[in-house]
Amino acid sequence: MKDGDVSLFLKNVTINDTGTFQCNVGNKGSKPQLISTITMTVPQPGDGGDKDEGNTDVVEENDGGENGGKTDGSRQYIGLIAGLLVAIVLIFVLVFIKKSHLLSDDEACEKHPV
Repeated sequence: MKDGDVSLFLKNVTINDTGTFQCNVGNKGSKPQLISTITMTVPQPGDGGDKDEGNTDVVEENDGGENGGKTDGSRQYIGLIAGLLVAIVLIFVLVFIKKSHLLSDDEACEKHPV
């Protein structure tokens, strides 16, 4: 999934499910990164006058990880594009230098014929 959202719905939770949970995301062959930490509190049945035991209080703390919370690898693409641009500029500079040296060598040969 690219640039998407994921929702997780928990049903039939009990007070024993209260705790802190982590969301880790990774691509194949790479180490998963922590992108979010969620603290879930499940109230005891009858608290708050609601019969539904599944009501919960959830607090999300977005860690962001190295990737600022982005899981689509967009930072990798930016690095790749920047690297390619640098390589292309270097190639043009080298070609320009080589051509200017060839032209100066040709001019020197014309001025001093053998």
